[in-house]
Amino acid sequence: MPSTLNNPCGVNEECKNTDGSYNCPCQVGYYRPASNMACVDMDECKNKPCHPNATCLNTIGSYSCTCKREFTGNGSYCMDIDECKTSNICHSRALCTNLIGGFLCSCQFGFTGDGFTCQDVDECSLSNTTCPSFSRCINSPGSFVCSCLNGTVALNNSCEPPPQLCNPACDTKGLCHASASGYQCVCDLGFNGNGLTCSDIDECQMDNICPQNDTKCTNLPGSFSCDCKTGYTLNGSHWRVYEKGTCVDEDTCMNSSTNCHPLAECLVFQGSYFCQCPKGYEGNGTDCWDVNECDQSQGHACPSFSHCFNTNGSYICTCWEGFQSNGTLCEDIDECTNRSFVCPDNSTCRNLEGSYNCLCDQGFSENGSLCLDINECFLGLIKCPNFSNCINKIGYSICECWEGYQASGTECSDINECTYNTTCPEKSTCVNTNGSYQCLCDIGFVSTGDLCLDIDECIDKQQEDLCNNGSCLNVAGSYYCKCFEGFRSNGTECVDIDECLDSSNSSVCQPNSVCFNTIGSFHCFCSEGFRRHGSDCQDENECQVGNPCPKHSSCHNTEGSFQCVCDPGYEFVSSGCEDINECKNDTTCRSDQVCTNLPGEYNCSCQLGFHEENEACVDVNECGNSSCSPLAYCWNTPGSFSCHCRLGFAGNGSSCEDVDECVALTNPCHLAAECRNTPGSFVCVCKPGFLSVGPLCTDMDECQQANGRCHSAATCINNIGDFKCLCNHGFELLTTVPLCIPH
Repeated sequence: MPSTLNNPCGVNEECKNTDGSYNCPCQVGYYRPASNMACVDMDECKNKPCHPNATCLNTIGSYSCTCKREFTGNGSYCMDIDECKTSNICHSRALCTNLIGGFLCSCQFGFTGDGFTCQDVDECSLSNTTCPSFSRCINSPGSFVCSCLNGTVALNNSCEPPPQLCNPACDTKGLCHASASGYQCVCDLGFNGNGLTCSDIDECQMDNICPQNDTKCTNLPGSFSCDCKTGYTLNGSHWRVYEKGTCVDEDTCMNSSTNCHPLAECLVFQGSYFCQCPKGYEGNGTDCWDVNECDQSQGHACPSFSHCFNTNGSYICTCWEGFQSNGTLCEDIDECTNRSFVCPDNSTCRNLEGSYNCLCDQGFSENGSLCLDINECFLGLIKCPNFSNCINKIGYSICECWEGYQASGTECSDINECTYNTTCPEKSTCVNTNGSYQCLCDIGFVSTGDLCLDIDECIDKQQEDLCNNGSCLNVAGSYYCKCFEGFRSNGTECVDIDECLDSSNSSVCQPNSVCFNTIGSFHCFCSEGFRRHGSDCQDENECQVGNPCPKHSSCHNTEGSFQCVCDPGYEFVSSGCEDINECKNDTTCRSDQVCTNLPGEYNCSCQLGFHEENEACVDVNECGNSSCSPLAYCWNTPGSFSCHCRLGFAGNGSSCEDVDECVALTNPCHLAAECRNTPGSFVCVCKPGFLSVGPLCTDMDECQQANGRCHSAATCINNIGDFKCLCNHGFELLTTVPLCIPH
């Protein structure tokens, strides 16, 4: 369409034609602070057009809404992001709790930190962690235990030391014992009494305490002995006599013709004799053969790292090669320390168990029995920076910058020679190049090797078109054009004088005409929208010639042109009138409404999830009739709602299932407890033999009550999780009935 008149309105203003005049309202997104003032940008963000959880950014003529980092949406509506659904967002020892606009990581019980990093709490180092006397605190992941020190026992949640606590004091042949009912004195084995007074038991008064034949019983304090009568002898201690049950005649082996093996020993026994093979041999005494102690089944006593060699009646241990004996054990010989190793040059000795090896030093590789230099450059093991070469050295390689470059950290940077005392000739400029520099003659000069000489452009055959419309005059480094009449010089050429722009010829053409410059002259042509009538240029009414305007507009003639004014509700776009989208202006509707554009008009309505009430859009509370699971919470949000499963349940909110914490969590209970799942939670039940103490399970000392229901002649011994009854010294356990009877 024909061009319009110059816009008579100011910046950020829109020209509106009126009958016989026009006005200049502010463009969309701008406003006029006061009359006769320029249009300035409107800060739409002051009216808070964005969602409460979005950030408003004012722009020139408009604005934008962006949801905050913890929310997602288009800015007009933003929904909270459940960060806890992201795996590993918190530490493995932390619990993640989703919050509106964020989340919270909290360390589990027994751990401390910010939730992103959780460290075990050393309860033993805390002042409020108290263990009983004679015990020590042992830290464990997320908890701790109190362990009684050696020499003390756990009794009534305390650790009791073993010193004498009986009062009055026990007899010298008695001991003070702790029990569930207190402390009591108990006589030593071989004595009887109440513990306060203990008297020796005369075992010789008991029937058959010693063999009747050839032996006699001697009572001892707390014990007894069985000795052979005169004329009889005993091979071994009296306990052996007690086991065999008899004494033998001393002269049996001397007076009898025995058939013992030459290596066997003759021993009297029960009035007779028997043959016994010596140590290192085995057999019945009549036949004796060597024991192979080196047989693994014999359990020989050679130390580790040694060879066993069997001998008659014994064996010999010899240390392996690379080991030496210290008298008892075979120790490794450190060949690298005693300098007995043989390694090639450029290698290091490394001691091994029973041997050694030679490791090539860094920068060398093994080749047979030698350590040869590694050419890291040839193998591409060294990555040198640009503008450098890899130089191999003995045992290592280096990166060497090219000539004209210098090392700068891990890079090779160009040396700017022009910053140093680089000599360039007169009428030249030093120009730095990659790895070097150049001396470039100034414009109008040419290099002759070491000098820059002036170029006579006026006689240069390559400058044939020089100074057209004038004559050429050479000057140092350049030339000058002396122009003909009608031309002016700009220094290097003669250019035409534009009479149409010359201030002295501003009225060279008539009104409503355009001046066109020509070489040495000019012409006058009527302006567009005008026609020549005689010597004048008069306006042409374009609106009377057909319909030059597009649909939805009307034609208005102007001087030298015309205007197409769009109908109300339309605006000029490109080459036609298009419907105005009033909804682009956020002030068209209320901030809580949604604007719907219509041809030539618009409509304002509430967003989905809201309804109109008292000229305001009010949120519809969907939680009054939601589809959430009974095991979920319904959270109403502006224009919508969401379902969230309760703690201990998992699902999408519409369907929630119980979380089995015993499977989902790692060791939620104490080591001595069993985890049992419950709807929405779990419980920890201590195993049999343990008692619950807060979150811990401590061992139950069954021996504290009624001696663990053990026999009166037995001692109750507590173990972790159970106990056992052991018959006291001098008693043995019947296999048919759990009773302790005297030996």
